[in-house]
Amino acid sequence: MNKKIRDEIERSLNLKIIDEQSFSWGESYSLQLESKMDFDKYSKKNSRNVAVVTVKPNIKHESHTHYGYDEILYGLEGETIHWANSKKTYLQKGQLVLIPAEGQHIMVNNSPVPAKFLSIVYPTIPERWRR
Repeated sequence: MNKKIRDEIERSLNLKIIDEQSFSWGESYSLQLESKMDFDKYSKKNSRNVAVVTVKPNIKHESHTHYGYDEILYGLEGETIHWANSKKTYLQKGQLVLIPAEGQHIMVNNSPVPAKFLSIVYPTIPERWRR
């Protein structure tokens, strides 16, 4: 992973990175908001997580489903386009986008520069429990 990006994230947010993932479309840096033990316990369930995501230039992340979790995106740099259940939304610096649970999500960066956003993932409450 890119040490320069890692150092910039930790310095600017004053938080430690506790997990890094690299994908064909970009990178994700999970931030420590709770104890490492809690992160390990919850992350294994594809549950709550906060990460800085970098999307490579001119790239498309194919359709995928968010099973059991919602995702809130907060734009940090550049612009990405998101389709959630066929609804098209542009994400730019300072803007929010909600990707609902069980929905189809496609992400695109059409620009010649990387884009960054904060990803906040949290589990949904099953419909049968909502009364």
